[in-house]
Amino acid sequence: MSEIGRMIWRNMVAIGGEEQEACIHCGEVWYRIHYRDGVCHKCQILGRLGRTELARRRYNIQCALFFIGIPVFTFLFLRYFF
Repeated sequence: MSEIGRMIWRNMVAIGGEEQEACIHCGEVWYRIHYRDGVCHKCQILGRLGRTELARRRYNIQCALFFIGIPVFTFLFLRYFF
């Protein structure tokens, strides 16, 4: 096998060894390098959010619930024990 043939073979083996990933919305499996933030192209076109934006929204909701919960639980605690 020539040197060029060996280079081509190594590249083909490297491409075949890439890890695959499933889309977080539809579950379509494809190569990881083609997905942006865990979302396939079809879901990106449909405007579905990726992992980063979903994590950011979850964090904001958790913070809001925490700050809403403090006065509520304080009120219930004071009312129950005093």
